[in-house]
Amino acid sequence: MTPEQRSAVLAGCNLATLPADVRAAIEQEKRRCREQRQEVQRKAAQLYGMRGNRLRVERELAQLGEIGPAVRAVLNKLISGGSRRGNGN
Repeated sequence: MTPEQRSAVLAGCNLATLPADVRAAIEQEKRRCREQRQEVQRKAAQLYGMRGNRLRVERELAQLGEIGPAVRAVLNKLISGGSRRGNGN
């Protein structure tokens, strides 16, 4: 995808007007993001289950690499109760 095409997509152009290879690249990126989001959710749920062992949870988080911050954010939301706390989050 060229920088011009990326800018057009970000600006909200009609995706049907893009070439097939660009649409395929967009679909591949969406698939990758969906898989990563599912992995983040799965890992956060797993760590939530062992939250009694804080040292192990921290060690696991440190080993996650680039998805570590996202997993930590979801885990913190799970621990705090998410939006059920009534604080607008």
